[in-house]
Amino acid sequence: MEQASNQSQTLTADKHKEIAQLLTTYARIPISLPSQDISVAAYLKAKDGYLFFLPTGILFGFKKPTLFFPLSSLAGNAFTSITQRTFDLVLSLKGPIYGNSGFKAIKEGEHETVEFSMISQEEFGPIDGYIKKAGINDQSMSEERRAPIKNNNTDEQNATDKENAKEEDSEEDENFEPSDNDDEDPLEYDTDAEEEENDDTSAQIDKEEEQDMLDESD
Repeated sequence: MEQASNQSQTLTADKHKEIAQLLTTYARIPISLPSQDISVAAYLKAKDGYLFFLPTGILFGFKKPTLFFPLSSLAGNAFTSITQRTFDLVLSLKGPIYGNSGFKAIKEGEHETVEFSMISQEEFGPIDGYIKKAGINDQSMSEERRAPIKNNNTDEQNATDKENAKEEDSEEDENFEPSDNDDEDPLEYDTDAEEEENDDTSAQIDKEEEQDMLDESD
């Protein structure tokens, strides 16, 4: 009677907890069950699955690839692609991960990274709490991940160049002398052009005087 009661109790109990307890008690295998508060749906590239945030590391499964990231292998993390509904979680690696041997992480800087996408914003609080409690280095606000700041030096230089060009134009116009007589040669308004005209006239006079002297000598 007691044996039937025990069987009935086993069948109606949480099977996961029962199996974990049996393995821990009789096989001496320590098992940590994932908490429902820190297990979230996520994508690894095109593969959907679940992230389980365990005391010893982070597990992604249970479709291929199934991966386990020990806390000792995590160099840091970053929250990226944040929208009103979802965000991405990037894990930086400094040690080995366990799971499908065919999976390859992405090289980014001095570490390899793995990115999990499309995580619901509702899960941000529990994940952030886990990250802080586990002592993982949150690199979300690092210099490499900040948006580039627009450099205003170029605009300032352009404004300075324009101002200098205006000053040069103003200096060139200082010699401008307009005349009220419309019949006068427009070259007189430009003193540089007037000087060139005077030089040409002087040269012509010199040539005429030289020719007169040659005629007299003949």
